[in-house]
Amino acid sequence: MCRDAGVTMNCIIDACHSGSVLDLQYHGVCKPGKPFVWKKGRHERFKSTSGGTVVSFSACQDSQVAADTHLMSGTAHTGAATYAFIQAVEAGGPYQTYGQVLQRMHFSLTKLGGKSPLSGKGGEILGGLLSMATGMDLPGGGGQTPVLSCNQPLSADTTPLMI
Repeated sequence: MCRDAGVTMNCIIDACHSGSVLDLQYHGVCKPGKPFVWKKGRHERFKSTSGGTVVSFSACQDSQVAADTHLMSGTAHTGAATYAFIQAVEAGGPYQTYGQVLQRMHFSLTKLGGKSPLSGKGGEILGGLLSMATGMDLPGGGGQTPVLSCNQPLSADTTPLMI
């Protein structure tokens, strides 16, 4: 994926079931009030690099569905994780760590919890029924947890996000 040493490729994946979409070896989620911890993936095959670093912000865990929101434009629906990423960068400025961005994304997505396409007009009931039928967490109840993945376990609490 990333062939040049010293290069960092940052990816933002705002899609359903996207937690391990790039098949990177390490992943972690943000738990409020707890330090960030990398977990080694369970996949048989991992994508690798030839010297660079690949980091991915995924909209949600593999078992979850990513929400949309109209809060960015006022009318058109866009990805809630994209909105949360932009909010995180604007709130923390350009010089913050990967962990800080992930925490801010998690906070924004939790705050958006009830403002998904399933909200209003019976959407909460529909979301609850779909969640029971599929066994997955669906947007509208705060069920979207952003995931940070990387090909190597970088220090999420001290490594700055370069944008």
